[in-house]
Amino acid sequence: MNTILQKLAQPFTQKLIVSKVQIWRCLIQTPFYACIPIYLILVAFFAPDHYFSIEIFKVCYEMFLLVLYIALIYFILVFLPSYFVQLLLRKYQVLYFFSIIAYALLFTVIVPSLIIILNTAQINIISFRFFLIFCCFSLTFAITNWILLLRSTHKAQTFSKLKFPN
Repeated sequence: MNTILQKLAQPFTQKLIVSKVQIWRCLIQTPFYACIPIYLILVAFFAPDHYFSIEIFKVCYEMFLLVLYIALIYFILVFLPSYFVQLLLRKYQVLYFFSIIAYALLFTVIVPSLIIILNTAQINIISFRFFLIFCCFSLTFAITNWILLLRSTHKAQTFSKLKFPN
């Protein structure tokens, strides 16, 4: 029983040994993979369920624009800080699932706090409601990023086993 739990927990506790290029590539791919389930959840939540009409296509279009907006904000506010944090975690060899989730939660707290500070100074850049929606999806982006990093780690290990069998 204990060995089964250890096998299930192994991917979560595995240190991710990746290069800077792999981190960069995974961070660029993250919004493209994460936006698919986000889009499906938003469409399922906001689509009218009791009739079929042109309204469904309008909702799908609006949710598509919202997902593009979320991806744009990801690239503007989250991409570079995440890259530098992951490089720092890689340097100290503590890049694994829980550290990725921890800094995603930290960014979830920091970004809205900065917006609140800017809004008290009467500088309205983007509405605060949008950042609340964005923060709900930060864990989706973090888990997607971790899955992509884990996949690239396994690809590199498989390639090295093929190149050097011993």
